[in-house]
Amino acid sequence: MTGNYSIFNHLFVCLFVFLKSKLFWTVWGDNARIESSYLDGSGRVILVHKDVLWPSDLALDVANSRLYWADIKKASIQVIDVHGKQQPITVWKFKHGMSSHMIGFNIR
Repeated sequence: MTGNYSIFNHLFVCLFVFLKSKLFWTVWGDNARIESSYLDGSGRVILVHKDVLWPSDLALDVANSRLYWADIKKASIQVIDVHGKQQPITVWKFKHGMSSHMIGFNIR
């Protein structure tokens, strides 16, 4: 890396979830996104890159093959299928001020 590269401008949230030997993770920064790959790093795919601001707190619904995440800047929880073949759907909006305190969530 050269120039003014800063890890803090491209912070990876290392929240890995395993499903059929796959990893899922988020990337913060100017090009925020959610990605997946196989455990060996092959098959890397960007699942979400449009209209995502600060994705964090991944949760996986294995039975329905859905990936949920909190977007702190959008103050919402969103969902996609684990293959990224659908547009993200907002399933919950935070009350004012609540999103800045998000630490984690679970899917029942």
